[in-house]
Amino acid sequence: MANEQIEQNSKALQAYTVFAAVGTIVTLLALALDTRSLSGEPVWLKPLKFFLSTLIFIPTLEFGLARTKAATKYVNLIRRVVASGLLFEMLVICAQAFRGVKSHFNYTTPLDGALFAAMGIVISIVVLFVGWGAILILRSPFAGSSALKQAFGWGLLVFVVAAFLGTQMPRPTPAQRRLLESGQSSPTIGSHFVGSVEGSTKLAPLTAWSLESGDLRVTHFVGMHVPQLLLALVWLLRRRKWNLNSPQVIGFVRAGAGLGFLAMGITFAQAKLAESVFNLGTNSALLLILTGAATFAIFVRAAIGPKGFHK
Repeated sequence: MANEQIEQNSKALQAYTVFAAVGTIVTLLALALDTRSLSGEPVWLKPLKFFLSTLIFIPTLEFGLARTKAATKYVNLIRRVVASGLLFEMLVICAQAFRGVKSHFNYTTPLDGALFAAMGIVISIVVLFVGWGAILILRSPFAGSSALKQAFGWGLLVFVVAAFLGTQMPRPTPAQRRLLESGQSSPTIGSHFVGSVEGSTKLAPLTAWSLESGDLRVTHFVGMHVPQLLLALVWLLRRRKWNLNSPQVIGFVRAGAGLGFLAMGITFAQAKLAESVFNLGTNSALLLILTGAATFAIFVRAAIGPKGFHK
């Protein structure tokens, strides 16, 4: 009985949330005190962004897992793997920032290459377990409305797809490929950017996204925050007293997830075309505007509340 009680109260993701909150404060201080830069951005900016992103995502994941009635041992396994994996990732990212070297795409030394390879393996496992959590939420009984269940399940699946699209980043750029094919070594393999080189492209404040070329991190950002947008939609529907178990509302939430997939696909395509999200081509801009307008329309419709969906 005691062991079962421990199993039912796993705090792995909650502990990671505390760690991320402390890490955010520490890296903010480091950002203010440490003036070093790396590839055109402050050395502590990457750790700060990763801490902030996980500080948003992990409570969202825990909020959903805590409500699924899937087998406790599976849910707790997901919690522990995700928390342990992200802890490893953040410790490596912070250690590399402390050393003043890149944590990603860095093959300057055997140690740097080994750390980056290990990070790739670990984060892939983490994403697979998040996907497993999404499937458990969708397929198991859930302590909440059908709309909330759909928001968690589909939102997390959008996140998983966005994360695996990130596997495009570690691929050699054309210049790096030419070096490798000629038998030479390259200190860097892979890049966030398409059509420009790290350290030479102009960067946006805070996000450090490229202002001049494609940036694959935009797709990851869009996908990572679809779960929060869907939860905001459900909250708004609840405030307007919609019936959160009606087929219409479930379809509404799924449509929101579909728009998330669409926005993610558009930003991925334009990044691969070497277009900056701040300077889109006509077709990409038009598609993103239409997607944004459709998303806005969903939230406006939710705020107004149509007749007939309340009961």
